Amino acid sequence: MKKIVFVLIVLFWCHGSLFSVENYLLKGKIGNSDIYMSVNDYSSGNVDDDETLDALYFYVSSLKDIVMRGNREGGKYVLYVNKSENGYDEKFVLSKNAAGEFKGTWNSANGKRLSVSLVPTSVQDIDHHPYGQLDFIKNLKQEDAFNYIRSGLISFVGDSVADYKGKSFVWFKESHCNAPFFRLGNGFSTETLQAVNPKLDEIHLYNAISQLSCSAQWYYNEGNSIEYTIRIEYLTDNLLGFSVFSSWFCGGAHPDFGEVGYLLDLNNGKEYEIDEVLAFDQSVTTESQGGFSAFSEYRSNYFGPGVFKLVNQIEKFEKPDPEEDDCDYTELEYWDFPSWHFTEEGIVFTPIFYRAARNCETGFLVPFSDLRKYKRAGFPYDF
Repeated sequence: MKKIVFVLIVLFWCHGSLFSVENYLLKGKIGNSDIYMSVNDYSSGNVDDDETLDALYFYVSSLKDIVMRGNREGGKYVLYVNKSENGYDEKFVLSKNAAGEFKGTWNSANGKRLSVSLVPTSVQDIDHHPYGQLDFIKNLKQEDAFNYIRSGLISFVGDSVADYKGKSFVWFKESHCNAPFFRLGNGFSTETLQAVNPKLDEIHLYNAISQLSCSAQWYYNEGNSIEYTIRIEYLTDNLLGFSVFSSWFCGGAHPDFGEVGYLLDLNNGKEYEIDEVLAFDQSVTTESQGGFSAFSEYRSNYFGPGVFKLVNQIEKFEKPDPEEDDCDYTELEYWDFPSWHFTEEGIVFTPIFYRAARNCETGFLVPFSDLRKYKRAGFPYDF
């Protein structure tokens, strides 16, 4: 599955130091409320940081990450939510027994206290996963147990139906957060529904998990820190093109945004990368085909200059005065890895700028008439 720009959202608060870490994946209760928790313990190494624990937990009723930091004080695991010189929002004081069970108390800022009881768990404890047949979920099971567990609790419900070029698109929302997305509906063949809708399930699950994990230790996740804009803009008998624009703030210094374009084969559900569609040189490759070095070299030497040339023959860019600090679209490096999405008129390319100049990122349409001679030989469809 395509890696969306905002994978930089921190799913786990990681220490940067190179030393041993012990992870505990736990399930249990705070009072009468069911929760899952993941704790990273760095205290077995030579640690200069006062905080040697980081952790996440979510209530089964909400699925939204709550971020904690703390330290191990003797045999006690002490974790805080939003600790400052003025106090904290939540505090856990836990002890671990020989069986790996954690027991203790949860305390709120207003003095409320509840018992906590947690036991070890693992992905093997999940007997049934509603999306277990999807590749994305299989990868989570191998690589991210915490989110694998959460993904099985996600709930999609129908919201509305829209029409595009005589076909129905059924929109769904997630019950715990703001993460809308669509599936194919009436007007598509049974074969197309079976091939494509599982791929759309994967994208929706990814977006929902990103929303639910968009948290920081100094504020609570309200389920809307990522604003998603989904546009369906290209449809033929064989291809579906759409884009997902995401604007988010999940902690860190600044909000951020990014766009991902998708092109799906309606016959088999295959997702095409742009380098499987366009070729500006015989050395064309994708990262999965040729490795990152060859891929990066092709992008820098051929793809970026090729896209810039096509856009520039329309836009006629001029190099700005450095004193004015304007957006410089003549810098070829900004075109090496642009975002892109298909529309009925052509492909929109958006150059990617450095962080301080992100406001320069805007899309430029290249008509299909200018792109057809660059269609890669192995791409099976006309556009």
